Amino acid sequence: ELTGGVHLHTVACRDKAVFDAIREELEALGFELSHLGNHSFGIQGIPAEISNADPSQLIRTMIDHSMHTGNDLKDELREALALASEEMLLVVSELFATRTPGYTPDGLKVISVLSDGEIDKKMQ
Repeated sequence: ELTGGVHLHTVACRDKAVFDAIREELEALGFELSHLGNHSFGIQGIPAEISNADPSQLIRTMIDHSMHTGNDLKDELREALALASEEMLLVVSELFATRTPGYTPDGLKVISVLSDGEIDKKMQ
């Protein structure tokens, strides 16, 4: 789901047929789309795994990918997820490189390590 409302995207006339052909697949992958008339559509949501991506640019890339390769869009999404995974690893690495990786600058706990006994207690 997107924060900040609906993102508008317009496809060129030559891309409209491609977008129409891949729209169902995009929605199956987790995109929330609505037709706004002519060559415009709204993007209300994208898969959570790629929430840091620019929705319009991502759709543009997928249209281009589909036009040039004809490959399954799941391959394109996997590539986007791989990048997101690399970014996540970077964030975690940067967190653990700080003096106090378990706490935010405000002193709030970020991570807790629990023993098996503590986990068992919480599960009861």
